[in-house]
Amino acid sequence: MKQTEEQILQDITRLFSDLEVSTYGRERANGRSIRPDVSSFYYCAKRIYDTIEELVDVYHPDYITASDYNYILDSKRTLLLELEVFKDRNKLEGDYLTYELEKYLMKMQGLFECFLSYCKNK
Repeated sequence: MKQTEEQILQDITRLFSDLEVSTYGRERANGRSIRPDVSSFYYCAKRIYDTIEELVDVYHPDYITASDYNYILDSKRTLLLELEVFKDRNKLEGDYLTYELEKYLMKMQGLFECFLSYCKNK
């Protein structure tokens, strides 16, 4: 069963929230915390790209131009490769890991700004 465009946009919003948790971590109600995690960040980033491809293939939204979409596809190859290498050689912890993941988070937020602003305005 296909998802509606609204559901896909909600997934994208949720995945970006998960990216932030993977970058900064989060305190849980039981006193424990979720720490920054490269593998989780990689998985969320990959899911965002796949979800965007599905959205564009099925619904052809007018709020993204063809050149923006081509740029997103180009960045998918480079950014996911960088994250794959970073994930495999990851020995970082704590604040330094957050600092490194934050760079990728900012790239992703800038790249998908048209989707995020559309989701907020909807």
